[in-house]
Amino acid sequence: MKSKPTISRTSRIRHSQSRIYKVIAGVFIFFAVMTATHFILKGLLHVGRNSAQQYPGEDIQVTRPLKSQVYFNNMVGATELIQELIQRINKAQHSIDIAIYAFNSPRLKNALYAAHARGIKVTLILNKSTRSVNNIIFSDLPQGITTVDAGTYDARHRKKTSYMHHKIILIDRGHPSQELLTGSFNFTDIGEKYVHSFFIVTHDETLITLYGKEFDLLKKGITGIAKLGHESYNPWLGKIRYANGVVEVWMGPGFSRNSVRYRILELIDTAHKSLDLIMWDITDRQIAQALLKKILSGVKVRIVAEDSVAENKFSILPYLTSEKKKHSLSNLEIILDTKAAALITPGPEIPKGFNPYMHHHVMIVDEKTVVFGSNNWSTSGFYHNDEDTLITDNAYITGEFKKTFSFFYETLK
Repeated sequence: MKSKPTISRTSRIRHSQSRIYKVIAGVFIFFAVMTATHFILKGLLHVGRNSAQQYPGEDIQVTRPLKSQVYFNNMVGATELIQELIQRINKAQHSIDIAIYAFNSPRLKNALYAAHARGIKVTLILNKSTRSVNNIIFSDLPQGITTVDAGTYDARHRKKTSYMHHKIILIDRGHPSQELLTGSFNFTDIGEKYVHSFFIVTHDETLITLYGKEFDLLKKGITGIAKLGHESYNPWLGKIRYANGVVEVWMGPGFSRNSVRYRILELIDTAHKSLDLIMWDITDRQIAQALLKKILSGVKVRIVAEDSVAENKFSILPYLTSEKKKHSLSNLEIILDTKAAALITPGPEIPKGFNPYMHHHVMIVDEKTVVFGSNNWSTSGFYHNDEDTLITDNAYITGEFKKTFSFFYETLK
């Protein structure tokens, strides 16, 4: 008979230790998986809650009216917008917080440097994909001015790039002198003259508080779709009921139905008489179909649009033009800004053939409600980028955009 092999005491100890290590490793992996699952589910529940329905993060009732002023550079060659920003920066007493997609104005930069020199705390949140331009304009950035890159950038895969597309200034937040400026205006000297844009200014503390929440997320590096998993983020940031109208505050990106995209679709569906749009670029097919449905029902739709992108393969304008011809739709007008190029006198900074841009993202519903902001009406604009949009029935604000629409409609048709 073969004798049974003997197991030494040392081998038994090693075997026991191995089992203990495996148990410990198993327990560790179990808790690691459970912890990861907890945070994943937590994020998914938050996102799922966002996708279930639209609801404002805050529904606020205030008894005061909203006081604001809207600025436009409708005239080719206008030079008022940068100077307006400089005057307000010069009055800052405590802080200047800026989140801006494009910054290339030496005049505005010098005003910020001067504010920093007199003790004002300056924070700049800049778009990551335009870092090369930012590095040039801010090559002499003084020590003490905080800069943060937001958005994502992948040079090899453009679809993986998301933009921090805001144009926001918050001055003296939390102090009696506080002020908010936001809109579609990028801070460039050439844009001031030849890129038709706008911004709104208000001292309203409720709006400033809501915009401050977005700024603080970006400052922490929480940008783009990463915001969707953050507990404090809701695309519909707030609904403020003022004595003179309601203002909805929307941020991007959205998720599924909880996005300004679906809010825009709802507003289009409510139109009874007219929809007037001023657009830089619009590529969303569902919005195109919603517009066509209203046109076919008899609603008058007028679109003033940027000509340089009107014929690209993603634009909805060729589709609407085709449907207009197909159905003989006299209640649809599409006017491109081609005539604006003829209003420019070429000079040292303007090459011959330069085409000014229509950089608006505006819709006026039944002449009563206006949608406006930084948000491009595209998949990236709605679901990837950091954006802001305001929707209001405030008579003054809506009236100012109606005037601007009428100006472009009459000038360019």
